[in-house]
Amino acid sequence: MSWEENINRGTLALARSDYTSAEVAFKNALETAQLNFHDGDDRLCQTLSFLGQTYYKLGDHERAKDYLKLSTNSDQSSNKDTLRLAVDHLSLAQMNYISGQATHAHEHFNKALSVLKTSKTLGTEYSFEATAGLERLFRTAARKETEKTNANFRDLLLKAQKNHRRRPKAQEYFGTEPEAVLDTWQHLMDAGASTALREELDSIVCAFQNLNSAVRIAVSIFPPDHPNIADSLTALAIVSARLGLEEDADSLFREATRICEDNGGEPLKLAMIKLNMSGFYSDQFDHQSAIESLSEAAELLQQSESLANNDFFNISTTFFALMQKADIHRSSREMIRQAIELEENDRLEQANYYYGNSLALLERIFGETHLEVAQILRFKANVLRKLGDKRQADTVQAHAEDIEAEITNRARQVEQLKANLPAIRYTK
Repeated sequence: MSWEENINRGTLALARSDYTSAEVAFKNALETAQLNFHDGDDRLCQTLSFLGQTYYKLGDHERAKDYLKLSTNSDQSSNKDTLRLAVDHLSLAQMNYISGQATHAHEHFNKALSVLKTSKTLGTEYSFEATAGLERLFRTAARKETEKTNANFRDLLLKAQKNHRRRPKAQEYFGTEPEAVLDTWQHLMDAGASTALREELDSIVCAFQNLNSAVRIAVSIFPPDHPNIADSLTALAIVSARLGLEEDADSLFREATRICEDNGGEPLKLAMIKLNMSGFYSDQFDHQSAIESLSEAAELLQQSESLANNDFFNISTTFFALMQKADIHRSSREMIRQAIELEENDRLEQANYYYGNSLALLERIFGETHLEVAQILRFKANVLRKLGDKRQADTVQAHAEDIEAEITNRARQVEQLKANLPAIRYTK
């Protein structure tokens, strides 16, 4: 079995929290990597990291440390692999903290932060780069399926219209010719997909309007739970998410998923929906939902004969990057927990240090204007007041208030935008 195949098996096992199977797969991958890859090969370091993180999740800290020390070896690790390096250093920091090795813990945290500072914000740098090739494959498969179902549906409409015209007082079927209504739906879908790729707000709003119209037409002309309705809902969900209409996007994705699952739809089509859902949840920092959706996509892809093994590896790479982002978020929350405990025990200097560390991580995950960042700034301001540093406390609190004001303003803008958009309806 190849290195990629073992990595895929291990990744899917991690998605199911089956750490024993993941351990076996990653051990096999490491054996292959050690035989075939040179010491500086990124794949060798990645495999050491996968195995170390598996032992960390199993609670076997000694073996986890052994592999993670190798994966973070500066002579072997690639400086481009910033996310993996940061997570491995953070895991080592947590394990050293638990074992009472505070100095080593601080060293590894500082290394993690140093690595992260050289990269862009994690939310943009690791937003599913590996899926671009997969999306092209999905579109090709979906286009073929759509052409087939549309041809069948045109025949159905023509037969229905001929039967209808034999009756007295004949009128147009659905008020228009079947060719025209299908062409209109397809035109709106194509126009929406095209304008959605642009960055300007006006273009995204135009895409929303086109795709919203496509959904209404699809619901009115296609049979209930038709695959084309699922396609329309998915496209509208993606654009709704870009406009900040998060609740609408979530509902649209779920309805599209229900249609595909109820009809026993094509694995590729359902996998594409799950893949888009994973990207959506990742952008919302709902890492667990993102991981679940991505792992479901990977399971579905195993049922397809259209993808090569390297394409499965792209999914594995994306999945592990997503899991690493979740691990960084988890590490920051663990530091917050530690800071709160230290504050409650009047160890204020240490509490201030851990609040500062958690802020440094959160700002790399979310950027500097997120509600969770504002909340920790308020915690830090409270500790600074207890330490007697009123001036710095006021500065930190003012920063938190500025973030909260900006978040409130963004929410108002989204509400105003939504009020000026046509309502989303996908029921007859």
